[in-house]
Amino acid sequence: MRVSRASIVPIGVGAAALSVYRITLAPDLTWSHFGSDGGDLVTAAAVWGVPHPPGYPTYTALGHVFAWLPFGTVAFNLNLMSAVCAALAAALLAAAVLKCAPARQAAARPAAFIAGLTAAFGPMLWGQATIAEIHALNACFAAAVCFLALPWAPSPPALSPARRIALGLVWGLSLGNSLTIVALAPIALPALWNGARGRWAGFAALGVGVCVYALIPVRASTQPAINWGDARSLSNFLWLVSGQLYHGYLLSAPLDLVVQRALGLPRLWLEQMGWVGALWAVWGVATYFNLRRLIPAGLSVALYVAFAVTYNTEDSILYLIPVWVLSAGYLGIGLTGLLASQRDRIWRQAIGAIAGLGVVAMLAGGWRAQDLSADRAGPEFAERVLASLPRHAILITPADAYTFALWYHEQVVGRRPDVSVVDARLVGYAWYEPMLIAQGAAPNLPLDRSETGLGGRLAALNPSRSVCELALEPERTVCRPPLARDD
Repeated sequence: MRVSRASIVPIGVGAAALSVYRITLAPDLTWSHFGSDGGDLVTAAAVWGVPHPPGYPTYTALGHVFAWLPFGTVAFNLNLMSAVCAALAAALLAAAVLKCAPARQAAARPAAFIAGLTAAFGPMLWGQATIAEIHALNACFAAAVCFLALPWAPSPPALSPARRIALGLVWGLSLGNSLTIVALAPIALPALWNGARGRWAGFAALGVGVCVYALIPVRASTQPAINWGDARSLSNFLWLVSGQLYHGYLLSAPLDLVVQRALGLPRLWLEQMGWVGALWAVWGVATYFNLRRLIPAGLSVALYVAFAVTYNTEDSILYLIPVWVLSAGYLGIGLTGLLASQRDRIWRQAIGAIAGLGVVAMLAGGWRAQDLSADRAGPEFAERVLASLPRHAILITPADAYTFALWYHEQVVGRRPDVSVVDARLVGYAWYEPMLIAQGAAPNLPLDRSETGLGGRLAALNPSRSVCELALEPERTVCRPPLARDD
């Protein structure tokens, strides 16, 4: 099969990105790059369960497929899924830049190559490409929506019915991975609406894509080992998918932190684009676009920024990754225009070389920080803690990263199924005890949610079992012997 010259660019971008990601990929479960939720997501994908709110049905469905690959541990395969998704995001971005400049392909090809690799080797996307998390897949969906809607085109493209259907389906499925991608509505909705041909088919496809959330009650009905919210009832389903557990983080960052984050955005943007890439992106915005075409993308950026700076978690900046995707598209268009305007071949080559050096500088400068190929802190922690526990122990854990790593080693790796891991913050939720029963070796739980004195209350309710508590500074497990011994 013959490959067109235009196709070589996105294929080359994806292959180059995936090669780098594979070399720097974490070999197993990792906490690096804000990866503390990885154990929950990986375990849920492996056991066909339901992870923490809002349930991430698209991620876990795709992750369940990758979990069966014969390339390594389940955690490694889910890390690899992130690498593939991030590489595909970069390739789609390059393909979109080419589609936005059909009459200037000679200039667009090198520009698309530079834009795709700039996005790929921006520290934030690169970091997410090496761990098991939702953000690489989110970047892939954002790039796919932009590839179909072409927000960087000089004039709004007239989408064919098939393209509208694809856009609606992709955007709907993306909502099953990260609800924050609703921020692309100013880009996606006009593309679905403009023109009568295929309009309603596109919106119908959007509805079909959102129906991926129907997988959650189906999975919950099997009572898997990871089953947040037990979403078999409508009220539990709504509690889960609305993320009610985390509503306290919305718009709740302290004002000084919001100001600090807002003031740091230019520096953060420069880190993702590089100085050279930032120059081309500004050139593209300032020179080749009218205000009407900038408004949809600008609104999307504003929505992402408003959410990221006010969401009161340490990893909220990761929700800005689609903003970097949009910025890299403007980089590609700006560089295309600049190259096309140069009649002198030497000047074109010089500009292309400078742009290429910018990508090389990003790659070299970011390697040490992004390379997780030797990172085994998570597995070593879980193996060390589980090995230290007496038989049939109840272990109380204080934080997500440690709970989820232990879940993964018990439920997927198969280490110490006799131990019951009890997250102190989940005790008291009605759905938590059935989940512990499904995990095996379930203890009797107190009815109240107070974490104070939990160890003593568990010991009283489970007199034949040792109750241990995980302390982190310094790391140790403190165990109290059984109150009564079985004969």
